Amino acid sequence: MKKIVLLLLIITPFFCFGQNVLIENGTFNICQGTFLDTGGSGAGQYSNNENIVMTLCPNDAGDKVQLEFTSFGLQDMSDFMNIYDGPDTTAPQFGSFTGTASPGTVIATNSNTSGCITIEFISDAAGVNIGWAATISCVTPCQTINSQLDSSVPAADGNNIIEICQGDSVTFNGSATFSSDGTGAQYQWDFGDGNSASGQSVTHTFPNPGAYIVNLNVTDTNNCTNDNLINQVVRVSTTPDFTGTTPTDPIICFGDSTTIPGVVTPTPFIVECTPPVSGETFLPDGSGVSYETSVVVDCFDSDQVLTSGSEILEICLNIEHSYTGDLEIVIVSPNGQEAVLLEYPNSGGGTFLGQALDDGSTAPGIGADYCFGLSGTTFLDNAPTTNLGSGNAFQPGTYLPEDPNGFDNLIGSPLNGNWTIRVTDNLAIDNGYIFRWSLDFDPAILPADESFTPVVVSEGWLPDASITDTTGNVITVQPTTPGQHCYTYEMTDDLGCTYSETVCIDVTPEINNGSPSNLSNCSNNTTEVFDLTVNTAQVLAPIADTTNIEVTYHLSQADADAGINALTDAQAQAYTATDGDVIYVRISYTGTTTIDCFQTESFTINIGNTTANAVPDLILCDIGNDGVEDFDLCAQTVLALGTQDPAEYTVTYHDTQADADNNMNPLPCIYTNTTAPIDDIYIRVQDNNSATCFAVTSFDLILNPEPSLTTAPDMVVCDDASNDGVEIFDLSTQIPLILGTQNPADFTISFHASTADANANVNPLPTMYTNITPSDVIVVRVEDNTTNCVSTTQFNVVVNQLPIANAVANVVVCDDDSNDGVENFVLTSFDTQVLGTQDPAVFNITYHATMPDAVNDVNPLAVNYTATVGTQTIYVRIENNANASCSDTTQFDIRLNVQPIANAASDMVFCDTDGNGTEDFDFTTQEAAILGGQNPADFNITFHNSQADAQADTAPLSSPYTSSGGETIYVRIDSTEPGNDCFAVTDFDLIVNELPVAVLPATIEECDDDGDGFADFTLT
Repeated sequence: MKKIVLLLLIITPFFCFGQNVLIENGTFNICQGTFLDTGGSGAGQYSNNENIVMTLCPNDAGDKVQLEFTSFGLQDMSDFMNIYDGPDTTAPQFGSFTGTASPGTVIATNSNTSGCITIEFISDAAGVNIGWAATISCVTPCQTINSQLDSSVPAADGNNIIEICQGDSVTFNGSATFSSDGTGAQYQWDFGDGNSASGQSVTHTFPNPGAYIVNLNVTDTNNCTNDNLINQVVRVSTTPDFTGTTPTDPIICFGDSTTIPGVVTPTPFIVECTPPVSGETFLPDGSGVSYETSVVVDCFDSDQVLTSGSEILEICLNIEHSYTGDLEIVIVSPNGQEAVLLEYPNSGGGTFLGQALDDGSTAPGIGADYCFGLSGTTFLDNAPTTNLGSGNAFQPGTYLPEDPNGFDNLIGSPLNGNWTIRVTDNLAIDNGYIFRWSLDFDPAILPADESFTPVVVSEGWLPDASITDTTGNVITVQPTTPGQHCYTYEMTDDLGCTYSETVCIDVTPEINNGSPSNLSNCSNNTTEVFDLTVNTAQVLAPIADTTNIEVTYHLSQADADAGINALTDAQAQAYTATDGDVIYVRISYTGTTTIDCFQTESFTINIGNTTANAVPDLILCDIGNDGVEDFDLCAQTVLALGTQDPAEYTVTYHDTQADADNNMNPLPCIYTNTTAPIDDIYIRVQDNNSATCFAVTSFDLILNPEPSLTTAPDMVVCDDASNDGVEIFDLSTQIPLILGTQNPADFTISFHASTADANANVNPLPTMYTNITPSDVIVVRVEDNTTNCVSTTQFNVVVNQLPIANAVANVVVCDDDSNDGVENFVLTSFDTQVLGTQDPAVFNITYHATMPDAVNDVNPLAVNYTATVGTQTIYVRIENNANASCSDTTQFDIRLNVQPIANAASDMVFCDTDGNGTEDFDFTTQEAAILGGQNPADFNITFHNSQADAQADTAPLSSPYTSSGGETIYVRIDSTEPGNDCFAVTDFDLIVNELPVAVLPATIEECDDDGDGFADFTLT
């Protein structure tokens, strides 16, 4: 392998620095320099009959070779350059290039694993051109990057569309996936409205209505970008049209009403893909000179391309030109693909386009609309003509494009970008203008999400106090004040956006006139003469400025409303009337032409005497029987007047006939009587229009006493054994207590659950009454059968809860260690057993030595009770705190038992006399020590292996007991007395000692130094 590599290095040339690289046969690793034809740089040209194949490869594996042609010129259709995406001519071809159609920038594709580009150049035997120059470079192939929208606020809806209102902001959170490494990547958001922002999380405000396509462009450190588009649609609500929301009457009179319909129409947002280019594009005289004008298309998805020529419906130009025969018109797509609309040469000759000025001047003529589309039936240069006088012009219309492929040459072109009309003027002595042009695509290929029409979700008028009626979306308004009044019609669309329209009406000032008075005359004649104008001042009195106010008098309402047939001043000042004539007054503004505002009033003319009709006495019950009450004298006014008009008469009340006759000292309407039980009152009825026309009548004020009641005591009982809080009360037993000595036959008595029922005399209770709550209020109504005067009183019916004395467990205890024969008990510690679930706040508990004491609630025991040896019975009383008669008793025993004493016993220690390691122990020898003087007949003693057995009195040991020693024996002593379970425990140890073994010592010898037969020996 090493040899092969060396061989490859030997046979593959390297260019290691920037230099001119002339085309030659072979394969070369090179990443910089200028690729040239065989003529080299400068003015040199390539040669005829060249046939060269050169392969350029990158220096580093994985990189791609790139050629960027900066100049290119071959003999058209004779010399060719074929470029292949790979290491030889069998690779896929980028294209075959000739003439001046430059290859542009060529780069090895990702599918080309070699990264090489192969160039094949072939020239024919005759003719050359300038050749070419291309910059050589190597690029690292881009990794796959996919951008994505992770979330947004607000979130997209179910159709993946973000819908907001004008001026709202959207927060976009995005990321990307990388096939290699995303470290250091840059994130750039394109909001589709000409604005952008950097970062993975950005917030953008959309101030204008419309549909915006938002994309996230991600660029890595190799300057490679994402391969996809997120195409997130953001819809911004459009402002609706409130045309038609107009008041029926923009100006109304005070007190009148008008209607205002509410009309709202959502405004569609329609994407206009190619707005026509406005403004003139001059096409001056030239020879082979091209002129261009472009429109910008930006309404499609960013990656959308033309897939069929039929997706272009038509291309229209408004143009004038004085010589069609020298024109070539071409449509150029955003990536440079072209389709011919009008070819050159053509058969148009000197025929005009539009109304051209063929006078040699550069002034614009009048353009005509010429469209190119597949719906045409002929070419433009074959179109019918019209004689303009100065020459013939092709008739406007739609014509076929003259490109043999129609619009199919444009397939694959991006839809978004600059679309350009290129007009080439090939001959001299003519000119023209393009005034505007447009490009229309099939609506079916438009993104559905971009055009939209909001839907009205709710609409209606905002509340206003002057709106008197609403029928559908039409309101009737009647303002109560003059001036401008405005009303707001509001709608909310399906994007959640609210819009409103405010409309106003003007209300003329109120004609705040006074009311005229009826005119009367105390006369027995059938007719009298009246001056009607005495009411003019009264009608005008409340009006501050009467400058433009006119008052007229009419004999009918219709005349007054129409402002016709008014009485003249002379007629009004001396009007001959009969009794009951009605006169109509019209009060109106003068000098206004905008609207006729007026008010009408009427008054009656009365001829005849005044009458004071008889009225009944006023009778009241004497509340509290204090002899005074407040009477409403004015309640008699209507009766005293009868059919006379209250506006024409004044009614007053007086204490005496003289005061009434002289119209002196009138009494107030609410009058407190001064004498009882009867007080005389006089009524004066005065004609307001005649001081001498009056009449007087009288009536009495009468006070009747109310029943005198005594408050009855509450009815209180204990509940029965059910303790349901319900009992039956005989309410009638309270009647004698309430009436005292009064005769019940003189009164109607009823019982009620509330004062309101008693006062209204409704919902009486039965006398045999079953209470509802444990403490019902009973209101008693007593009505005097003669005067119908009523008094009330009340009492309570109370059911007290019957206590239950729950059983208390007997108490058995052992005397304490002192064994003094007494123990102390806190009797209240038994309260919870006595109460059970009953409320301790409701009941009281006492303890007694005998049952009679408990029943009679006497001689209660002290809380700290001392018991002696034996059994004592304790009697318990529980009673209701509110009613001591509601009680119950129970009892329990306290038994105090003598406590046995377990005296300490000595350990039992034996020697192992037989050397078998065990001994027999007689436990009975320990009993005397354990009893310590207590009577053996009163106690039982048992021996056990454990403390637990001794306390539980289980597994007693037999005696004698064989043991190897080293164990503890537990002794239980308990009473033999029936019912006495008291016991005590003590213990002692069992010890077995081995017998000692005597060992024969060695003989001890000493010398008798002094021969006395004695010597000292050390025995230890």
